[in-house]
Amino acid sequence: MVLPSKFSTMSRTLWEKFKVLPLGSKNLNGTDFIPYLLQSIRKKYGSQKLNILIYGTKAEYLEKVVEKLKYQGYNIIYAQDGYSDF
Repeated sequence: MVLPSKFSTMSRTLWEKFKVLPLGSKNLNGTDFIPYLLQSIRKKYGSQKLNILIYGTKAEYLEKVVEKLKYQGYNIIYAQDGYSDF
């Protein structure tokens, strides 16, 4: 799944329509949505290892996210900040 910049403003109506937002959520930005999405996937697939590719944000934030997700048991297959070329 690729979530482009401005994802929240483009898709809020669809997410609300299909009732996949966290209860009481008034905001669908990355910090609200991504943890909810990962939690929902983990509930569905149980202990199966989830591979994640991360692209975007500044390097200092990316490092923190990668550490946190690895600690939570996710397999980060690739991570790159959004300010450098592929």
